Amino acid sequence: MGGWAAGFSLIAGVGILVGLGPTSEGLGSAEPLQASAESSPDGAMPQDPFDYYRTNIEPLFLRSRGYPGSTDGNAACVMCHVWQTSVRFSLEEPTETPDGGAWTEEQSRRNYEVVTQLVNA
Repeated sequence: MGGWAAGFSLIAGVGILVGLGPTSEGLGSAEPLQASAESSPDGAMPQDPFDYYRTNIEPLFLRSRGYPGSTDGNAACVMCHVWQTSVRFSLEEPTETPDGGAWTEEQSRRNYEVVTQLVNA
């Protein structure tokens, strides 16, 4: 995976690597989801896990698989995980937007419920 950290590893049969993304510490450091929910040094409240998911993880499902910026033509996760009915990891159909598609907060909450049942944190 080089300088990119795995976002989530879903267990569905063998296990599927869902997302790749840079960490806040830069290349080569992996930051697990739990670390982002810990309190910050300045005593601020930790980020809500759903907000973290919606901001950092869910957008990965709309992006072409592969490393960011790749033009390899691999379909986005959403292409199979919305319309195929035989998969355990089933996402809501995104709402169309001028720049492609996105999920409403309600749809994101349903997606989050599915993801949290399958994630091996």
